[in-house]
Amino acid sequence: MDPLQEANGTFALNLLKI
Repeated sequence: MDPLQEANGTFALNLLKI
């Protein structure tokens, strides 16, 4: 998987966490 895509997924999860 692309590191960029993985970072994007983590970012989205972070937003949901907030």
